[in-house]
Amino acid sequence: MRKGLLLPGLAVIGGVAGAILRNTERNTVFEPDTGLAVLWQPVTVALIALSVVLAALFFVSVRRMRPRTFPGGYAEAFYAPSSLYITLSVAAAFLLAAAGVLLVRDAVAGDTVSVAWLLLGLFALFTAASVLVTARSNFKGGKQGKYSLFLLVPAFFSCFWMVLAYERQAENPVLLQYVYELFAIICILLAFYFMAGFGFEKPKVRRTSFFLLMGIYFSILQMGDGRRLSEKLIDLFAACFFLASAMALNSRSFGRKESLPEAGPEDREDGRKET
Repeated sequence: MRKGLLLPGLAVIGGVAGAILRNTERNTVFEPDTGLAVLWQPVTVALIALSVVLAALFFVSVRRMRPRTFPGGYAEAFYAPSSLYITLSVAAAFLLAAAGVLLVRDAVAGDTVSVAWLLLGLFALFTAASVLVTARSNFKGGKQGKYSLFLLVPAFFSCFWMVLAYERQAENPVLLQYVYELFAIICILLAFYFMAGFGFEKPKVRRTSFFLLMGIYFSILQMGDGRRLSEKLIDLFAACFFLASAMALNSRSFGRKESLPEAGPEDREDGRKET
């Protein structure tokens, strides 16, 4: 296995272990009558320890990277002409689209329409489309990544999602019930933020790699939490897309440098066709 695949693979394995621990924690740590947590149970300590160890390992690993510079910006850093990349990215987009449909359905199902969650569902559908456009460009080696507004859409979506998730839990005094949800959304938001930076001449390879890895870990960990299906689909979207993106970025940083293919008429940065 190449160096660029080791850390993303470890993030997946850690996420699965974290999901098992989180599911056990939810079923054994919280009192059924009050919902309060019994502090410092072994499973809680184990999950905290796993999260801290992986965060430290990822931090040290990316700090020791000697990443290449990417003068071509996002298009060069995330160029990934592999079937695995495009398969994971397309799957991620369809997962997010499914989440959007469920969010819209749930928002209008009751007696009153939840406008905020309805907007989030519609935003999810638009974000899924933007991910498909970006993934196609990365797969084909196009130039749409530079100054592309499509790169900003997932970050804005994550920011809106974080606001709604925090508002829902604002009056909940039991932090342990939702702390990993917030960690996951924060890592997802920061990963998309730093990924977008490559398209706007602000590449941060180490920071991007770190938050991609932590985003994978916490997103998969959330599968063990008791959340709505729509939000679990968003977590799966992030895990799949971040796995594809982390493999692409780490492989480009560690491995043999590949040149981008010559841009076709439809891939010119100015959007004009050659004559």
